[in-house]
Amino acid sequence: MSKVLVGIDPGVKTGLAISEGGKLVRVETVDILDALDEIQAYAN
Repeated sequence: MSKVLVGIDPGVKTGLAISEGGKLVRVETVDILDALDEIQAYAN
C-alpha cells in the first residue's frame, strides 16, 4: 500500500490535493463537505 497524502486549503474556495506514492492524483476546488467525504473515503 502506498502512502497517501491529503491537503486541504480552507480558504474562500476550498482546495483539495491528493498524492499517492509521491504523484498528485487529484487537485481541484471542491465544497468543504465534499473534501471531508474524500478524506473519509481514503481513510477506509
